[in-house]
Amino acid sequence: MTIRLRQMTGAFLRNGQDMLLMKRSETMYIAPGLWAGIGGHVEPEEISDPLQCVLREIEEETGITPNAITGLRLQAVVHRQRGQEIRLQYIYFGYAVTRDLGHTTEGALHWIRQSEVLAKAMSAANRFILEKYFQDGPSEDIWVGVLGNNGGEPMIQWSTLEDWE
Repeated sequence: MTIRLRQMTGAFLRNGQDMLLMKRSETMYIAPGLWAGIGGHVEPEEISDPLQCVLREIEEETGITPNAITGLRLQAVVHRQRGQEIRLQYIYFGYAVTRDLGHTTEGALHWIRQSEVLAKAMSAANRFILEKYFQDGPSEDIWVGVLGNNGGEPMIQWSTLEDWE
């Protein structure tokens, strides 16, 4: 069996009491029609720099430039196996100093009240990440989550990334 690796980044940006989400187009390969943060696949030249990737994705999908973002930091790394593919996501949280958004072909961008975010239809991974963030974040720790199966229902096991030396 051949196992493939897919690396992705994602960002959840806040502005005031709102969080920027994308209602993904029904034609998208991953999470069609669901609500998500901003992000995408890591390009070969970004393989050792997921921050570069997430900044590129934010600008491409929203028009928000790096100088209009503050406090952007890696908050979670999530691992998942889907079929014969291992998916690795680097999840960032930060603040946008602007609410002005560009146009994207990947879906529709919306500023959503944080209190309403978890009411949106989203992937289990995004729901777990946002529940953790709303409960424990923002945090100086980097959380590592492993998605799994609990009797046919998605589950996640969280740990904190630590240097053991």
